[in-house]
Amino acid sequence: MKVIGLIGSLIANKSTSKKQPRYIIGLIICLIAHLYTYLGITIYIMNWTRHLINPDSISKYIIWFFCFLLLTITIEAIYRTVKNEFIENKSGNVSTPNYLNPQITSLYITRILAFVGFWIFLFFPEFTKPLWGWVNNIGFLI
Repeated sequence: MKVIGLIGSLIANKSTSKKQPRYIIGLIICLIAHLYTYLGITIYIMNWTRHLINPDSISKYIIWFFCFLLLTITIEAIYRTVKNEFIENKSGNVSTPNYLNPQITSLYITRILAFVGFWIFLFFPEFTKPLWGWVNNIGFLI
């Protein structure tokens, strides 16, 4: 996820305020890239889960719960890792000013929208077709 938001971070390079235009543009680019990629991963895992479960079984609820946990914990771990790395790197250089990284804010928003997106894609899988139709054509390993 760090490489995906690299272009936005380069645009917002050395931004010191969240109100600067280059920070806002970098944040929007990072957010679009992170959302599109992570929701694509979410759709793939959800399609794989739909492929493996039996719709008539009671175990589908348990499997969907673990699918939800997997996707939620993953984006949370990515967000916390990026945030901690940024804090560690910032505290190492005391003489440099406090620059902002738009990827941290982008991942914060992505984790919220990924939570909402999971429930939307679970109950309305047809919403994946306009932007992520190609994900539905990817085969499964099993």
